[in-house]
Amino acid sequence: MAAAITTEHYVRRFHTINGSAAKLEAVYEVTLDSSYLLGGEDMDFTDSGVFTTIDFVKVETASFDGYIPQYDLATASIVMFEAGTASAPIDEVDSAEDLSAVIILCTVVGE
Repeated sequence: MAAAITTEHYVRRFHTINGSAAKLEAVYEVTLDSSYLLGGEDMDFTDSGVFTTIDFVKVETASFDGYIPQYDLATASIVMFEAGTASAPIDEVDSAEDLSAVIILCTVVGE
């Protein structure tokens, strides 16, 4: 199983401050896989059918679980980090780690 959108909270249309472009904003809950892939879990929000292009994605965990998510726009993936060692304050989660109980909230802005 791959990372998947489990809940779409809302989608809204808005205009930029200068009013030149209409944008869309959506908030999703994403469930991760039971076997994490080193380099990140694929999550291309253009596959949702709402967006054709993505400007940015803000990610955060839905509850405190010790993980730090980051969205990589270049690879369209969610990369997960956790507490590291003294030489590296945070490290990417180990390959094949079970993150299926981790819920990620994603705020997506694009067109």
